[in-house]
Amino acid sequence: MKEAGWTFNDYENMIKNDNNNINFFTQCRNLVNKIKQNKNSWPFIKPVDPKEVPDYYEVIKEPMGI
Repeated sequence: MKEAGWTFNDYENMIKNDNNNINFFTQCRNLVNKIKQNKNSWPFIKPVDPKEVPDYYEVIKEPMGI
């Protein structure tokens, strides 16, 4: 959302002003759950352990969270 230019206020306004977003959020949640169940998603399920990859947070400045 950040890369698309959205702000937290945009998100809050969308929720307040559109009752159809329940369907949107349900679809997003379902999509994320399906992606997490895919056998190829394993690198993205848990955060990188800095003990295993010491320079990760030097290289990746804004790691994604799930």
